[in-house]
Amino acid sequence: MQEQSTEQANTVAVKRIVIEELRRLLDKTHDASTQLDSKLYALLQSASLIIALAGLTQISVIKGKAGTWFWIGFAIVLVLYVAIFVLIFLGIRARTYTFPVSINWNEIHKVYMGKDEDTVMTRIISDSLRCYEQNSRVNHDKSGKVHWVMVLFVIIIVVLLITIVLGIA
Repeated sequence: MQEQSTEQANTVAVKRIVIEELRRLLDKTHDASTQLDSKLYALLQSASLIIALAGLTQISVIKGKAGTWFWIGFAIVLVLYVAIFVLIFLGIRARTYTFPVSINWNEIHKVYMGKDEDTVMTRIISDSLRCYEQNSRVNHDKSGKVHWVMVLFVIIIVVLLITIVLGIA
């Protein structure tokens, strides 16, 4: 009997450690989401640089040197610029992050009350792992959007610079 009690106490202690580590992991996952949102907002603010460069293309129009390649380049820039905004707004749209314990009292009562400590901790570990997987998918999606916005940003700048050079020459 003593041996079983010691083993159960050890299991509970290990589960407490696991729960604490999962809590830290969920905190880091949420922090990563906040950082990705900040990057998307910064990229949104940086889009004004594209507008400034696009303003320089007016030199080509004023000089009457806006040929076919100029307008093709300008059309590409407009399409990519819209794509940047779509990606940014899809990345920063409101998302639902899950947490291992419900904020609904009836759910808490049903799942946890009247249960032994080992069962409750096992449920919290299981729910924490599920939450981590779901929240990580959201962050992975946001991270992909940050990547593609940055790629499109560079392409736009290169196309604009080429368009400006072609228009001035």
